[in-house]
Amino acid sequence: MTKMKDAEIVEKKLLVDSFKKVVNEKIKFDEDDIQDWIYMDTPKSIVVIACTAENEVVLVRIYRHNIRKDVLELPAGGAEHENETTLEAAKRELLEETGYTSDSFVDMGAYYVLPSETNRWVSYFLARDVVKVQEPEQDDLIEKYFDMSVLTVPLSKLRTTQQANELGIEGVESLYGLMLAREWMSNLDEK
Repeated sequence: MTKMKDAEIVEKKLLVDSFKKVVNEKIKFDEDDIQDWIYMDTPKSIVVIACTAENEVVLVRIYRHNIRKDVLELPAGGAEHENETTLEAAKRELLEETGYTSDSFVDMGAYYVLPSETNRWVSYFLARDVVKVQEPEQDDLIEKYFDMSVLTVPLSKLRTTQQANELGIEGVESLYGLMLAREWMSNLDEK
């Protein structure tokens, strides 16, 4: 029996061609065994854990239509601009969504999300000593129409995943980003 990693892709169709593409691949395992594999082809993205000098975390409140509710999230976005590094994307997204910037970004790694549904990688950055330099731009569809706003929350109120969740941070990407930042900052404190 042929394993998935050794199977032949005999046909590839683009079912939806937009920012997030939906792809259907016909995968041949054996002569009479061809299966459909459907997944979302998405661009790389970034998540920024932005902390002020006063140890407050910058968050965005946003209405998420898919789940029909307002949630709190870390600033995030696509790393879709041509020739843009993930660090440049992190700096751009933080400024566009929140109006904050920093001279101190720490790359905390890239992680794979939703493995059976997408090919998406998320790069996480910790931005230290962020300062507000402008109002958010809110220039794309989500930022304009999804009632997005910016707030800060003391890091002390986000010490555990449960505390973060109780404040309205329910998305796994944001919860994981907070966990990474806590881990990184505790390692720094030990040095």
